Amino acid sequence: MRSEGLGAIGRGRGFEKAVLGLMGNPCRLRILLTLARHREELSVYKIAKFSGLGRASITKHLPMLVERGLVGRRVYGRISLYSLSEGPLTRGLVAFFREAGLL
Repeated sequence: MRSEGLGAIGRGRGFEKAVLGLMGNPCRLRILLTLARHREELSVYKIAKFSGLGRASITKHLPMLVERGLVGRRVYGRISLYSLSEGPLTRGLVAFFREAGLL
């Protein structure tokens, strides 16, 4: 089940605060960067392998990214697979990563 994402918050201070709060955390930013670099669905194990973060940290932060609509989640059997969601916010984030030389 997908959440409505950041669009449900509205455009204004609440929206800006939510986006900055999500991106202001180094773990969440690293998760987003890892998903942007690999451009495919990844399990928590693979996100940990590629990002250098611990699985506990990833498991803690992924639900926030999914809830806000930045990351999509698909359950395949007993494994959850994660990828960047499509939308203007994630496209802007990928463009920022490219411009910053991170991709």
